[in-house]
Amino acid sequence: GVQGQSTAITGTTFGVYGTSNSPLGIGGYFVSDGAGVYASGGDNAPDLALGGTASDDDGRIESDPNYPSSDILITSHDDVLVRLDVDDNEAGNFQVIGDGDTRLLSVNETGDVSQPDTGDGLVKASVVARCGKSSSSITRYFENTSSIAITIGNGASNGYCGINFGFDLSNRYWNITAFPIAPATDTHALAAGCYIDSVNHNLLWCYRYNPAGSFEDGGIIVLIY
Repeated sequence: GVQGQSTAITGTTFGVYGTSNSPLGIGGYFVSDGAGVYASGGDNAPDLALGGTASDDDGRIESDPNYPSSDILITSHDDVLVRLDVDDNEAGNFQVIGDGDTRLLSVNETGDVSQPDTGDGLVKASVVARCGKSSSSITRYFENTSSIAITIGNGASNGYCGINFGFDLSNRYWNITAFPIAPATDTHALAAGCYIDSVNHNLLWCYRYNPAGSFEDGGIIVLIY
């Protein structure tokens, strides 16, 4: 229907150029019983480049605004790749945003996957720690909801400790495993449990005990879902 060609082989050129000065206007309008637009760039060049300005450099794709329930479908004959921060000049994130600009899911450049602490589906946090009446300490942990440090405190009796995860646990689920700090000398079969503090819902009180029912200081692993 329309053909345009730029014969220059250097500089910024345009094969077809269209513009609209109306905020509701469309710079280029294409209708077809087949593909609406076919775009093919050179080797290692984008097939489609979304423009921006110095004050608003975001590229945007939107379904038809005239239809409030319009969807976007992406069809591939093989892989679908999302490459973050290709120029490696900042910390990029792949995010899924819901109503009210609420972050539903995020993947950063190091591979960490996170979601709000109220969401289901992913592990929210995990702790490997020594739990007891004295010398309670965290060996390692991760927390993928609010970037708040997880802390631990000694319990009032043997085998008890308090772990503060920094977010509300009242609607979450947890799993706890006990393990011996010194396997060569601690060969007891071990069990453990946790319960949420009645006032501070960020805090789990955890405990571990042996088959005789005696509470013992030692290692625990806690997963929060």
